[in-house]
Amino acid sequence: MKKDFSKLSLYRYIIIIIILSIIGLTKTSAQSCTPISTLSCEQLQVDLPFSLSFNSSVAATLPDKNGVGTGFTMVDSYTGTRLTADGTASNLQVPGYEPSQLTLNSGRLQIITNKGIAAFLNNNQVNTLGVRVNSKGKLRVETSIINPFNGTSFQQGGLWFGLSDKTFIKLVVMGNKVELRKEDDDVSG
Repeated sequence: MKKDFSKLSLYRYIIIIIILSIIGLTKTSAQSCTPISTLSCEQLQVDLPFSLSFNSSVAATLPDKNGVGTGFTMVDSYTGTRLTADGTASNLQVPGYEPSQLTLNSGRLQIITNKGIAAFLNNNQVNTLGVRVNSKGKLRVETSIINPFNGTSFQQGGLWFGLSDKTFIKLVVMGNKVELRKEDDDVSG
């Protein structure tokens, strides 16, 4: 599977996710797949190969602040405590999704974030965007980061691949370093 995020504009904690399988979903209606999407559960899985260019709206996906489809079908529902800086969730059924902080424009997806992070027991990142894939076969996942933000305090951008904010593998650029981290039930190894 090839993921092309070459036009991704990085701000603070941007992590793109791919969900392998979903555990504990509450299907409240045919219209939502809470707590991970405003879409129906049947709309979450994408066909492979899957690639996003951010050049135009993608139908039947999570919209940005202007109603433009981002190409992502879901968010990781955080398990930690939401940060005060993130304010009250705009959608209590899908608390990890804040469309007001997403903008698709000129081939870039801009994500504005605060200090949330999916790591250890913190697990309070908002807008950890993703898609569901069929993980029964071999998968190839790629991303490109152009002009990564060279900040401090764990500001990072990259690729996140996993089941939840407790069990995942991520490859990120953080400052002037590249970090590969695996967590299994919130234990880093």
